[in-house]
Amino acid sequence: MSPKGEPAAYDSYQLQQPSGWSQPPTTGSTSPQHGQQLTIEQTEWLWKRLSTEDQSEFLGATKKCLYKVALTRSLPFTALVTGSLYYAGHKLPGALRIGPKSWAYYAAVGFATFSVSNVIFAGSCSNDMRLKLTELYRKVIGDLFTAGIVLNRQ
Repeated sequence: MSPKGEPAAYDSYQLQQPSGWSQPPTTGSTSPQHGQQLTIEQTEWLWKRLSTEDQSEFLGATKKCLYKVALTRSLPFTALVTGSLYYAGHKLPGALRIGPKSWAYYAAVGFATFSVSNVIFAGSCSNDMRLKLTELYRKVIGDLFTAGIVLNRQ
């Protein structure tokens, strides 16, 4: 790495980007190391340069992760909360019963619990998505570097 935080290969070649391309933002490292996160500027820069195939791959991975979270964490949590409230409202002795007994109450509690638990548990997908974004960032940087070398040799 150079003192500017750019890969060493940038030091030996003066890259000339095709029109419409710009250098990656230099607010952070241009090649995130293990444990480092992309900055907001780097993420925006990356998203503008991804192919539609890479964008759809990333969005598909995000959707798959969120679907898995909904089925493996949010749904069981919702069932537990709604079931506990049903038990407390119907099966306990009369003096200990709480809550209304209508089906609409349980539907509303179930919907609210599922929504809130999805928001809470969705953060578990962030590590997978960060790794995917870092991988895509390195791929785009490599493509830019290759394009710069090709242009310099022509």
